[in-house]
Amino acid sequence: MESRKKIEVNGNYYICVATSDEIKEGRSKQVRFGEEYESQVAIIRYNNKLYCLSNICPHRHLDSIHRGIIADGKVTCPEHGWTYELSSGLNVEPHKGIKNLKVYEVIEFDGFIYLPEIQFESPKWKFYEP
Repeated sequence: MESRKKIEVNGNYYICVATSDEIKEGRSKQVRFGEEYESQVAIIRYNNKLYCLSNICPHRHLDSIHRGIIADGKVTCPEHGWTYELSSGLNVEPHKGIKNLKVYEVIEFDGFIYLPEIQFESPKWKFYEP
């Protein structure tokens, strides 16, 4: 992983992942941490607020949330239409499935966007062998 600018806020460290200009209103950005597939997030700007969610849709484990349709405080995966709340990551259509997206803290400061140092978990599906 390349070296990224860090800041400290109240004893916690945050990593710079983008400039504020990179994520326009109603748009998103994919951010990867390292080589592991699941080590990525989608940062979304909606109603002038930033949200950070896992970029891996739990439906088919595709890295597609950053390309999702953003409306009404939700993001819809472009692959199969699963929809999640931006603020909580909750799946708003439980008849399609019960899995949610993880949400992460995001900070915007002095023209830059920062995330905490995230410890990603390896998903159970990664180790499944039929």
